[in-house]
Amino acid sequence: MELMGLKGGRGILAPAMFLGAVALGTELMFWLDPLSGRRRRALTRDKMVHAAHEIREGAQVTAMDVSNRSRGLFYALRTRFRREAVPDNVLEERVRAKLGRYCSHPHAVIVFAQDGRVRLSGPILAEEAERTLHAVRSIPGVTHVDDALERGGTDHPALQGGMTRAGEVPELLQQNWSPATKLAVGLGGTVLGLFVLKGLQVLRKPRYAFLALPLFRRLRYRF
Repeated sequence: MELMGLKGGRGILAPAMFLGAVALGTELMFWLDPLSGRRRRALTRDKMVHAAHEIREGAQVTAMDVSNRSRGLFYALRTRFRREAVPDNVLEERVRAKLGRYCSHPHAVIVFAQDGRVRLSGPILAEEAERTLHAVRSIPGVTHVDDALERGGTDHPALQGGMTRAGEVPELLQQNWSPATKLAVGLGGTVLGLFVLKGLQVLRKPRYAFLALPLFRRLRYRF
C-alpha cells in the first residue's frame, strides 16, 4: 500500500510491478500446466534449438562473405595500384562479365584481349555503346580499349529481343542484400541510434536546449 501512496515518478512503480507480477504468474501457469505444459516446453525447446542452428549458420555465412569480400577488395586495390599484368584469358573473362551487366546482347560482342589492350567488335545497340566502353575501361588490367563496335538498332538480327541491363546497381539499392551488407547496415544503424540517444540526453539539459531550436523552426515551417 505504501507504493501506491508514493508521489512523483516513483508512484508509477506500483502498477508496473502489479502488471509484472500478473505476467509472471501467467507465464508460470502456462509452463507448469500438468496437461499442456510438457508439450509447450518441448515445442519451445525445439524452437530454441532451431534458432540456435539458424544463428550459427548465419554467423558462418556472414563471416565467409565478409572474408571473401575483404579478400576481393584487397586484390582489386593491389591490382589497381601495382598495375600487375593480367593474363589475356583472365582479362577476356572480366570483360565478358562486365558486358553482361551493361549491354542487352553481350554474346553479340566479340572480345579480344592482348597485353592489356582490349578490342571490342560486333553489333551493339547505339544507346548502350558508350556506357559499355566506359565500363570496360574501368576494369583492372585494361590499359586501352579499341572501339570497333557496330552501333545499330533493334532492326539488326543480332540485336532483337534481349533484356535491358541497368549496369551495376549499388549494394544498398539491390533487392537482395548480402550477409556482409546486412551486417554493415545493422552496425551502422546501431551506431546511429546510439548517437541519437546521446543527442536526446544532451538536449534535455537546459544549457544545451538551444541546439534544438533550428530543428523546431524547420519542422514548424515544413508542417
